[in-house]
Amino acid sequence: MTGTRTCTNTNELFIFLCGIQESSGAYNPQVEAISPSLPNDEARDVIKQSKEELLQSINRADREIGIVEQNLKKLQAKQVKHVVVVILNETDRC
Repeated sequence: MTGTRTCTNTNELFIFLCGIQESSGAYNPQVEAISPSLPNDEARDVIKQSKEELLQSINRADREIGIVEQNLKKLQAKQVKHVVVVILNETDRC
């Protein structure tokens, strides 16, 4: 038979079925290049809306953190005043 290849062992059969080129000595699979598809307009709108919502949430959290930090500083200042008053009262008693 012409054009027919006969595999004498399982290694040759594996090489033949996998399409490995014997001359190169390395496995070189043929892969089709597929470019990623861009999201459609609706998906882009959802992504943009989600991004805007996330940025708004971050800004709101930043503002809330700033308010809490201001309140903390006020409370720390009051604490210092109270500690000073207590210390002064105790030194007056001595």
